[in-house]
Amino acid sequence: MTTAEDERSQFERIIHEHYQFLADSGMAALGTEQIGDPPGRDGAFIARFEDSRGQITIAWNSFELSFPIGLIFNNDMLSRSERCVFFDPLVEFLTGGREKALVPYFAPNLSLRSLKRLIAKRKVIFATGLEPVAEQLGQKLQRHLEEVRSISVEQIKAYHAWFDSIR
Repeated sequence: MTTAEDERSQFERIIHEHYQFLADSGMAALGTEQIGDPPGRDGAFIARFEDSRGQITIAWNSFELSFPIGLIFNNDMLSRSERCVFFDPLVEFLTGGREKALVPYFAPNLSLRSLKRLIAKRKVIFATGLEPVAEQLGQKLQRHLEEVRSISVEQIKAYHAWFDSIR
């Protein structure tokens, strides 16, 4: 069993190795932090990068087997809740489903049956550990970085409508 210190060390190494391109692109690396008490349900490790367009937040929660990448847009034309977007589902939305999310994500209206299937899929995806998933998501973010950072207000609003309709 790994300790919170082991998990944090691994997370920081992964961020440095697979997400350095964010700093190289001009975003300020704001460091990593621990939220709650990993590896508990409410515990997570977070890394943040920021520039004038907004913030990219990368998190790891080993209890939930989740590695979400959040985008927070600095745009006054969006409500506070609309400014926050999950990267992987956004790419799925923007590609019309041609490029699926690497890690199945929780959506607002999922049934209990769907949640159980989602958790089972996450267990398979993370069976080989965090690093392969984090590396793939880093590569995907690098490919789509400019596209998602320059998304229009209308596209963000359409994404939220689509995301809220998932069952």
